[in-house]
Amino acid sequence: MNQAAVARFRKNPYKQVNAHPSLSMMAWSTFAIHQGFPVNRTPISKLVVSLPFLENQFTTLRSKFPQIDIVSCEMAEMRQHIGGAQATFSWRLPADAVSAADELVWMQGGGAGVESLLTPEFVARDILLTNASGVSAPNMAEHAVAMVLAFARGIPRHVVNGTRHKWRDETLGSADFELAGQTAFVVGTGAIGSEIARRLNGLDVHVVGVRRSPDAETSPHYESVIGTTDLAGSLGRADHVISSLPMTSETQAMFNRELLLKFKPGSYFYNLGRGGTVEQTALIEMLENGHLAGAGLDVVDPEPLPEDHPLWDAPNILITSHQSGGSNRTIERLFELALDNLERYTSGRELRNVVDQSLGY
Repeated sequence: MNQAAVARFRKNPYKQVNAHPSLSMMAWSTFAIHQGFPVNRTPISKLVVSLPFLENQFTTLRSKFPQIDIVSCEMAEMRQHIGGAQATFSWRLPADAVSAADELVWMQGGGAGVESLLTPEFVARDILLTNASGVSAPNMAEHAVAMVLAFARGIPRHVVNGTRHKWRDETLGSADFELAGQTAFVVGTGAIGSEIARRLNGLDVHVVGVRRSPDAETSPHYESVIGTTDLAGSLGRADHVISSLPMTSETQAMFNRELLLKFKPGSYFYNLGRGGTVEQTALIEMLENGHLAGAGLDVVDPEPLPEDHPLWDAPNILITSHQSGGSNRTIERLFELALDNLERYTSGRELRNVVDQSLGY
């Protein structure tokens, strides 16, 4: 927005909103917040929560916001409760609930990925959407590093030997390796990627971040940052490639056969983002022909993965059934985020984790 537009907005913000109907109220509100203007948001008189908060957490919500009718329900019950609600805290918003949400202006999602929420019906409503980016970053980072260490120390092989009651002394001539001095590419430098990088630093791994806009400010835990357009030409340097990418039109099947062939022979691939970012037939091929030494997959496509899917039988693969997002502290951090955003919303301040619905994250 140019200086003339800023000046006009300062003089009469409401006139400018009415004069530019092509711009959503959300866009103007976001601009106003960044310019330091107070924002008069739709008051919340009813909030529907389907996230699994604990009883004491609901008590905290109700004590802090006695003016709000806070309704707790299961996901399947959203349609019957969402009417008249201005806000909701939920993993998803079923299609029948979107049509019934006649007053909804803000949704706090329960996860970082929002692709299942961004239906044409939802986007058309211009509902402010905030996600839970960062809530699961610590445990997902530990999950990623656990998979890296599992391959480095041959843990999958030892687990198999244990289930067969087979003792194997392979100390001499071991295929296990040390991580110090190796290079890891972390594709997606958001909260999850940055936590992964921080932990890999402690293992003396050289970490390169890969992101859509390489010049944007990022975590100090990356030795360097490259753009996704430079990824193919740089993959030959990476011993490990770890993806936490969201699912968008740009990332769908991004790791296709052509890109996987660019990987350093004998390297490892890990996916904690979305299964649809990987062309799985090509991944299976690369594992079977030995181009990739192994793959650690927390996410696949489809989910759940059918019992007869060939991915289960690919060599040197570790599948963890989309469990990296859970820990004994996840709900605690999710509640803290939702509570903070509710306080920010009601006081007219900028919310955390506002989703750019045109980009999908």
